[in-house]
Parts: sequence; C-alpha cells; structure tokens
Amino acid sequence: MAVLFLRRIFLIIFSVFCILSSFLPAFSDENKKYGSEVNMWGRPGLIAGGSFERFDTGAWVLSSHFVFQSFPSGENISLLPFGVTYMASDNLVLYGNDSYKFYSAGQGLNLLVAGGKYGFKIGDPAWQFSLGCDVSTGPISNSLGSNSTDLIPEGTVSYVFSNGLMVNLELGSYFPGNGLPAYIRFTPGIAYPVTDDFTAIFELAGHHSQEGPVNPGSAVALGIRGKGPIHLQGFFGLGSSPGALSYFGGFSILMASSLFEGFI
Repeated sequence: MAVLFLRRIFLIIFSVFCILSSFLPAFSDENKKYGSEVNMWGRPGLIAGGSFERFDTGAWVLSSHFVFQSFPSGENISLLPFGVTYMASDNLVLYGNDSYKFYSAGQGLNLLVAGGKYGFKIGDPAWQFSLGCDVSTGPISNSLGSNSTDLIPEGTVSYVFSNGLMVNLELGSYFPGNGLPAYIRFTPGIAYPVTDDFTAIFELAGHHSQEGPVNPGSAVALGIRGKGPIHLQGFFGLGSSPGALSYFGGFSILMASSLFEGFI
C-alpha cells in the first residue's frame, strides 16, 4: 500500500511539473544543464536510478558519496558508495562501483557492480534512449552475508523540454543468482535546472516481484546538484516502509582523459 501511495504522489508531482514546464523560464543552450551527471552509485543517472549522459569521449568521472539510512526498527545503516564512469565512445559508457557498508551485523565491502550502456536517438533529438546490462557480485566481505552474482539488464529513456526540464525513466529486471525470485525495477525521475548552477531532482524507485512489492532501497528522493568540474550534490529520501528515512550526500569529479595519457 505504501509503494502504491508513493507512486500516486510521483504521478501527481510529475503531472504538475509537466503542466508548469510551459511556464518555466528557458535557458540558453550554453547554460542549460539537465541534472543527468552521475548518481549516488557513480553511474550516469539522477539519484539512484540510471540515465544516459554523453561526456567527452575518453573522459573519466570519479565519485564518492555518504548515505545514512534510518529504519523504524531502530536499525541504522551507513554506506560509502564510490564509483568510476568511463566514456568509451560517443554512444558507449562503462562504469563500476562498490560501497563500504556499516551496520549492526558487521561492516565491509558490499556489492561490486560493473556494466555499461549504449545510447542512441530515434526521431526527435530531445529523446534519448539506452540499453545496457550490469553484473553485480557480493557482498565482497563475508561479514555482510552470503555471496551472490546477479544479472541486471536495463534500459533508459529520457526527454528534455526546451526549458531544460528532463523526464527520465530507467526500467530493468533483477535476476538474483541465489535462487530468490527476480523482480522488476522502475525508476522514473525529473530534473530541472533551477539556476545556471543548480539542478533540482525528484525520483521514485519502484521494485516489484511476482510475490508483491519489494524494497531494496528508498522509494522517493529529492535532491539538488551543483555544476562544474566538481559536482556537489545532496539528497533526502523516504522509504516505502513507514518511518524509514535516507540521507544522501556526496560529490563527483569530472576528469579529462588527458590526465590518464601515458598510464593507460
């Protein structure tokens, strides 16, 4: 019921944003920034969900974040996600990430994820599509539980309005390697450059299996992202479990490929 309620909230806010988009001020192409840099996992995206972002070919993006989650049961979890993204060509982006997890049962390296997306356009250049696949294995540290290697095929679609408002959707399937049932992941989000230097983001994370909703993470999150070679960003989320709270903070650094010439 909580997940259904949060979906309805998202649809209402999304509809309001679409209506208001015609009244929001337009930005010049030079200053327009849609908010799609790297997410809290260090992959191209908004907050937790993915998108497709074209950096300069050969560019690297390094990121690190801090995540604190508080649950009604009294359990608190802290994560230190870190990741790297590489723009292999105009249409191919590769990435990898992990996180260090702290909670009552132990601490250590969590899930190691590697993958990539191929981006393409069809028709109107404001539309952006991508298809890709991730492989997740872990947790790396035995103290965090038994290891599983999972397959995550996914795709994204986004549309950017003339005033800079971006609407994004990531849709994929999660196939656990430990015998648990697979589930569908859908993460719609919207981003709008409120100024030339800051982008506001709203995102909903949904997960559903044949047995009903599942809750691997926060359900609704709001965020703000800066602009420049170092992107500072902060997020706040509400989980689908009543009373569950998540706080996100971190930064990403866009590094030119010339810094790595001679080393790779």
